[in-house]
Amino acid sequence: MELNSIQVLKDFIKKDFVLYLQTKERSLTPRVQDQYLRAINNYIENYIEESAIVDYKSFFAKHLIKKFLENRTGSTARAVLTNFLEFLRDPDIDKIDSDSYLRIKETLQSVKKTPKEKLDFLTEEDIDYIMHDTVYSKKQNEEKLLTPLLVTFAYNMLFEQDHIYKLKWNDVDIKNRKIRNLRYDHDKFVDKWMDIDDDSHSIIEKYYNTFIGAPYDEFVIIKGEPANNQSVNKMLHGVFRSTKNRSKLTTTVDVQKLIRSRILIDLRSTEGKSLMKFYEKMGLKKNTQLENALHQYLQEQQDSKQKE
Repeated sequence: MELNSIQVLKDFIKKDFVLYLQTKERSLTPRVQDQYLRAINNYIENYIEESAIVDYKSFFAKHLIKKFLENRTGSTARAVLTNFLEFLRDPDIDKIDSDSYLRIKETLQSVKKTPKEKLDFLTEEDIDYIMHDTVYSKKQNEEKLLTPLLVTFAYNMLFEQDHIYKLKWNDVDIKNRKIRNLRYDHDKFVDKWMDIDDDSHSIIEKYYNTFIGAPYDEFVIIKGEPANNQSVNKMLHGVFRSTKNRSKLTTTVDVQKLIRSRILIDLRSTEGKSLMKFYEKMGLKKNTQLENALHQYLQEQQDSKQKE
């Protein structure tokens, strides 16, 4: 069966796959169901490109599965793909033929996770350069306006890619210096609105006054189109991988790295006391970058004690 778009696939999962996970035969708790849905949406948003998916067999391309399993450390990753395959082969769904089913099942069982490279973090000096000294070429007018905005959303607001491209104009209250925390939609523990600090306000206001959007329009527009997962980091890569900027930085720049670096820098400067602040913004649900930063901070503390 052909797929018209990634949105069709996501709608299919949201409606039919959810019901499949809720059947008594699956015996999955609501918490596990939620983990499965977040994992498969992560797979779609971060590993599948619109032009590359033509049917359900292409969804299970071996190189995509391998990359996904390399970056998702939990047991949920392989399990959700296996369950989705079983769902597609279900007689009531029947969206994949038996030969393809057997081949994909073998692939899912055979692909091994490879050890991940050690996570790296941006230093305070890197952040200072990114915030104040980034160099743009004469042709990078859009990048000059958008890059500080994307960095602000990731570093100061702790927004991930999906928060950035889902942000609407009515989520940004420039007058009262507040921005809606999109995590609140799924986790009422977090603050619904976050304050915008002075530096962030000047950056957001500059963008805000450059474009005019209806209340429910997407706030971030890149190359004339609403931002998406690929275009957000592509914009950052295009700026910070240039020779002039890359030579001034200790590592590459992307949204996830900005988030975990912000958390780690704050944990260091407050001796861990800022942790609750991050839970108030990011919630109690599993958050990989918060866990990465906390793990790094605790490891540094342990290393420091052993040297004493």
